[in-house]
This record gives sequence, C-alpha cells and structure tokens, in this order.
Amino acid sequence: MAKLILDILQLLMEYLPLITSFFITLGLVVFLSKSIKKKTYIYYIIFSIPTLIAIVQYVSQIVGHNLDIYKMGILGDIMRINIYMLPLGLPLLLIIMFAGALNPKSYLGRKLLSIRKELSILSGFPVLTHALFRVSFTFPNSFSKLFLVEDPLPSGRIFAELGYQIGIFMTIIYIVLWVTSFRSVRRRLVPGQWKKIHKWSYVLYFLIFVHSILLNLGWIFGGRTPVAAYSRIPEWITAIVSMTLMYLLYIILKIRKSKSAKTDRFSKYF
Repeated sequence: MAKLILDILQLLMEYLPLITSFFITLGLVVFLSKSIKKKTYIYYIIFSIPTLIAIVQYVSQIVGHNLDIYKMGILGDIMRINIYMLPLGLPLLLIIMFAGALNPKSYLGRKLLSIRKELSILSGFPVLTHALFRVSFTFPNSFSKLFLVEDPLPSGRIFAELGYQIGIFMTIIYIVLWVTSFRSVRRRLVPGQWKKIHKWSYVLYFLIFVHSILLNLGWIFGGRTPVAAYSRIPEWITAIVSMTLMYLLYIILKIRKSKSAKTDRFSKYF
C-alpha cells in the first residue's frame, strides 16, 4: 500500500509538480499548525539549516573552490529543495497568498491565518536562498542579453529574460515584506504603517504569476536544442496552466471574501 501511494505521488510530481507540491505542503502545514505555533523557533532553526548549506555552496563557488554539495547525497537533495522554488518555496508563498483569501471562519482559513506570520518568516529561507543564486548567477547574464549584446535574442527567449529581470523586483519587495513580518520590526513601525507596507504583497503575488508564466514561455520558445525543448514542452505547458488556475482561484476566492465582508457590514445596519 505504501509503495502504491509513493508511486502515485511520484507520478503526480512528474506531471503536476506545482499542484502536487502545493497540496502536500498544505497538508503538512495544516497537520503541524499547532506545533508551528508553539515551537516556532525550532522550525526557524530547521528551515535555516538548508539555507546555511546553500550559503556554504554559494561562497565556495564565488571563491573558486566549488564544493559541489549538489553531489553529496542527501545534503545535495536538501540544498536543491531549498534553492529550487517548486518543491517548497513557491507552495509556501501560495499558501500564504490563499490564507488571505479564505473565509476566516472556515476550518482551513482559521488554521492558516493562525500561523500566517510564522509561515511568512519560514518561507524566507527557501525564497531568499533561491534569490541569492538566481540574482547572482542569472541576473547579470540576463541583463547583458537584453540590453548590452548587439545580436538580437530569439523572440521567444525574451520572455525568459524579462522573467529573470522581474525576479529582481520581486526579491526587493519580498525582502521588505519578510523583514517587517518579524515582531521586533513590526513593533517599531508607526500604527498603520505595517498594513500599508504589506499591501505590496498583492503586487508580489501578481509578479509571482507573471514571473512564472514568462519563464515557462521563454523556455518553450527560447531556442533550446530541439530534443531538449520538445521533450519538456508538456512540462512547461502544464506549469503555465497550473499557475494560471491557481491564480484565478485566488482571485475568485478574494472577490468572494470581499463581497461577503461587505454583506456582513451592510447587515449590521438592519
């Protein structure tokens, strides 16, 4: 039975990686919600360990003595999960996003809202690790391809390069939101300032959607070798469809919640 479940999960991860990762992470978050609330700092320490491993790898590449932690068995697996957004970072961001769109009286809404602050801080470890590697190793090359190289890029490849540039703005917004999620920082803000700052989260959510769509379009039409490109086109199309469905669902839930709140306020007068 266990083998069957693992085979099914492996199949889902192969064909629907984003949606599968999202629901697995959501299930774990809900199951561990009380533990996350009570033992927050233990979770911070646990999440920081893969980030520290990734930083060691990053520094080794910068100084020219590559440790190749990627190849070190389980250490490499842990580091890859933390660097690549799909297994953990992106699902956590989507869960935080949906938490604000769910009915706070519903079971799932209550569970997620009770630990939304903790999840926001936990998400910083994989998200900022991903940003560290991408901003350092991808942005300079992408910037030169877009604005400095005289030879024009393949038209499709422009999508991906624009996606990388948007990643810079996302990183800046995310860092501000992440830092102000810490209680010690929030206490120092003027009343009302925290809410104004965190309205930028809506911009971040939209940029996450655009960033993902542009990258996958760029990989589909970006002029890679035919064999490599054609073999992965279904994967990239699935990623676009999955991200679009997730974002549309978020918008629907957000509109529904807004209408419900207006109805509740109106009913108080009658």
